[in-house]
Amino acid sequence: MAPGSGPGDAQEIYQEACASLASPLQARQTNELLFRIIALNVRSPEMKLGDMRAQLAACKIGIERVRELVDKYSIGVLRACMSQLLNFRNSRSARQ
Repeated sequence: MAPGSGPGDAQEIYQEACASLASPLQARQTNELLFRIIALNVRSPEMKLGDMRAQLAACKIGIERVRELVDKYSIGVLRACMSQLLNFRNSRSARQ
């Protein structure tokens, strides 16, 4: 369960969350069996599955954008930039 996604007064995870083992999704395919299992174990399946599909769509767009950056600048430049961003973020977190 993601922080802030469940009720504050829940005494155990099963009161409001669907606890499951991580299940890898096949590239560019939705695992419909996994979605059906989740739908059967949540209070508002349409909302939950809609949220999951939106998250997957956002991830696919993110993958496309990273590939575009690699094509434009090269993997080496992109890795160096990402490393600098992570180092900057970590150094700011350490100071706070």
